[in-house]
Amino acid sequence: LFFITTLCVLPPLIFDRPWRMMVMTAGITALYVLANCIFVDEPDNLLRNCLYSILVALISMTLCIGRTDTRLDALRKNRMASQNAMHDPLTMILNRRGGEETIRTLISSGVPGAFIIIDVDNFKRVNDTYGHKRGDEVLKSVTDEMRRIFRVEDILMRYGGDEFIVY
Repeated sequence: LFFITTLCVLPPLIFDRPWRMMVMTAGITALYVLANCIFVDEPDNLLRNCLYSILVALISMTLCIGRTDTRLDALRKNRMASQNAMHDPLTMILNRRGGEETIRTLISSGVPGAFIIIDVDNFKRVNDTYGHKRGDEVLKSVTDEMRRIFRVEDILMRYGGDEFIVY
């Protein structure tokens, strides 16, 4: 019984893909039940061993699912952190770091393009007169207008403050 328990608990610890874990656990359980059918003479032992192996397989599959959920959560958090590091939280377009990396990659890949720098005139006056909340709304409006004007494949980035770059 220790053997089947060990074999069914190992897949969640070894394999990285949920389907591999499930296939391995189901395969081990099926082989164990088959071996019991062939080699065990007593019907009581056969039924007990089969039920035990199915119980251990269910526990193992529960571990597989739990481990997969944990990995998915970690991947989601990593993706969100990566996206937050590359995007401006106010305008949701690329920030300086994300834009520079993307543009460098395109240029090094030989993708032709034009480089446009956009500066919002008198933005400081908007912030000073109407407050930063209104200034943020202006920046969002400028970003929305840029999205409308430029193509989806164009790179839009907020360089800083009221400066934008389009490639």
